[in-house]
Amino acid sequence: MRWAAAVICSVLLLQGAQADVYRAFQAMQSYTSQALDYMRSNGMPQAYAAPAAGNYSSTMAQRSPAPAPDSRPVSTRPASPDTAAINATSQTPLFSRMPGNLSSFASVQAQSGSPAYSSQGAQQPCNADSFAQTQRFTGSWVDSTNDSFNGFYTMTTDCPAWARDYDCKNPQLGGGSPVDPGFIHQEFRQVFQADQCRLRDFDAADFSAKMRGRKLIMIGDSIMRLHFYSLACLMRGQIVSGNASDWQKSSLKWKGVYTTQWAEAGMLPVVKQYVGDFVTTTGFEVHMRDMGTYNDTLFGDVLSDLNLQSNDVLLINWGAWYPRFAWNQNEVAWRAYQQHMYFLFNSRLANLPCQVIWKQYAPVHFEGPTGSEVGFEHELSGGPWQYQCYPALVGEGWYDDYVRYLLQGPCKDGCSHIKVLPIFEMTRQRYNSHHGSMGRGQPTGNADCRHWCNNIVDWWTIMLYNMLA
Repeated sequence: MRWAAAVICSVLLLQGAQADVYRAFQAMQSYTSQALDYMRSNGMPQAYAAPAAGNYSSTMAQRSPAPAPDSRPVSTRPASPDTAAINATSQTPLFSRMPGNLSSFASVQAQSGSPAYSSQGAQQPCNADSFAQTQRFTGSWVDSTNDSFNGFYTMTTDCPAWARDYDCKNPQLGGGSPVDPGFIHQEFRQVFQADQCRLRDFDAADFSAKMRGRKLIMIGDSIMRLHFYSLACLMRGQIVSGNASDWQKSSLKWKGVYTTQWAEAGMLPVVKQYVGDFVTTTGFEVHMRDMGTYNDTLFGDVLSDLNLQSNDVLLINWGAWYPRFAWNQNEVAWRAYQQHMYFLFNSRLANLPCQVIWKQYAPVHFEGPTGSEVGFEHELSGGPWQYQCYPALVGEGWYDDYVRYLLQGPCKDGCSHIKVLPIFEMTRQRYNSHHGSMGRGQPTGNADCRHWCNNIVDWWTIMLYNMLA
């Protein structure tokens, strides 16, 4: 995605069209504003378009037997339909592309008939039943009643060496700009209070005991890696062994080239990023596999190594590598997301024997109502530089809208066992707790408004604990 944008923009600049790039940015701002106005006036479309017939292979509804790992060649087949099938339907979007798709959750609720959670009963502890597929999970961020509370740990001093990422409390250690300590403390002292139930405090020993002999498998992109770090840091006192490394340096045997169909744009390689594993005193195993986009063969290969059992848990998410409004790509990545997720849910997740949890998309806060308006991330020379993160009025809600469509429509029966970890709304409120808010990328005008500080991610882990324990 980045290389495609870079090539396009280089051509524009060679033609002396730098001003056109900035005008394109302004046009995108205008489009998003118009889309938001449309959403407010019209809400969601009455129905989402289902994938056209023939879009997916005939074996999509069943699990294909996998060959033995020692005889399996490295796959280059697409994760979903073949190129001809994609091209044949490229003029008919899988999912409505009308601006009404820039929806708020309220409009989805209005269609589905699912009531919002009541604020009554907030004294009852949260449990698995508190997290439904379609109901909204609401709450607010408030200052801790403990004035000295400054987050649950300091990453560079408290976490295992293999579970350390950018430390938002100490930005200069990671090459970030200096940040006012008072600003950092104000962000880290806030706690999330749910409206519909009381989130129980994270108890590492209890979580380890409840997950005794089970596996938690975390698959997704770099946002899932942040979640793995958070869990490792919060459970550090229970861990007996652990490690994490770049995928290519890991002991995994799946290091060949995997490619996936990228809508009508053709085949693109899957970026395999990171691997992490740890085990606690009770035999609770956590395995993280970080890959940018979905590939069905790689997904199956990864699971084949882990001996999946019925009491294991699969936590899964993708989205960051599928930008809907990437420059000059005509929503190709967005169509690829729909194709990949349709195949993932209907062909894979519907047939897995374990508990499956879909983690909602973690919002970005670059600029604009959706938070997705940014020039530098797509390597646009002369585009607007990013020195801070901004509030997002609605966020990129289309990712979770599409997943809800799958759960309520094409995969309703097969996916009834799938739960949703509702992080989108709670996370969207905290635009000042990105790595970029805490100095990362600020010196060069490339503030990272996608990745999150651990003070936010830890609350994803607390919600997961309340769901599982």
